[in-house]
Amino acid sequence: MKLEVIIEGVKQYYSLTWPEIIKMLNEKYGIRFIDRGVWGQVFDHPSWNYVVKVFDTDDAYLSFVNFVMENPNIHYPKFVKKPIEMHLFHKRSSHITNKTFYVVKVERLQPLPQFFKMLFNLEIIDDIIDAKQRNHKTCLLPDIKTFDLSLRHATFSEQNIDEWIRHYPELKLDTLIPAIVAIKQSNISKMFKWDLHGKNCMMRDDGTVVITDPLSADKFVKPFFDHVLDLTVSGPDMNKLTRTL
Repeated sequence: MKLEVIIEGVKQYYSLTWPEIIKMLNEKYGIRFIDRGVWGQVFDHPSWNYVVKVFDTDDAYLSFVNFVMENPNIHYPKFVKKPIEMHLFHKRSSHITNKTFYVVKVERLQPLPQFFKMLFNLEIIDDIIDAKQRNHKTCLLPDIKTFDLSLRHATFSEQNIDEWIRHYPELKLDTLIPAIVAIKQSNISKMFKWDLHGKNCMMRDDGTVVITDPLSADKFVKPFFDHVLDLTVSGPDMNKLTRTL
């Protein structure tokens, strides 16, 4: 049975709120809530080689997922399958306008080290891209002594861009920069706000930086899982759900 049918069609859990479903997943099946963003929550289980992301009607993220599945790249996340569309149990969520949400399986990744976060948060990579597009050979770049370098101890100087990139192959900027440019030049970047920073990138065990969520739709409606008082979804038959996941 398909996952969306299980979640939408089983009456046993109609009375459960979203926080109660999360609690049951953990206590009964060991499926843990591990992280959240503005529009998504991430779940994990020791037996999975992926994580499951549940996200609200985030058109920017959904468009990014579709873009990634059509344009695979070592710096884009690997999704197991296309997102599955779900619906809130309408009788208990009549005041919530965003009734649709999605579930998607994505590869397990690690947080970025501090130095890599700095590259994005200070827009250093954007500066490199901008300089190259203007045919400039140099720009202001960090003087790297160690990859444990924090912003507080960072110094910067005008440096040759290509030499700097070659000197630090660990950053893999020769492939990361084209991957970023490809998103910026795509149609989806014209539809949404560019929002690439250190928390919207992660890393594989081999040190490859992965762009996880570079766009924002600038929505003003709360995601469904922040309606904690009376929100109920048509909850899953958990035995079938865990087998499907």
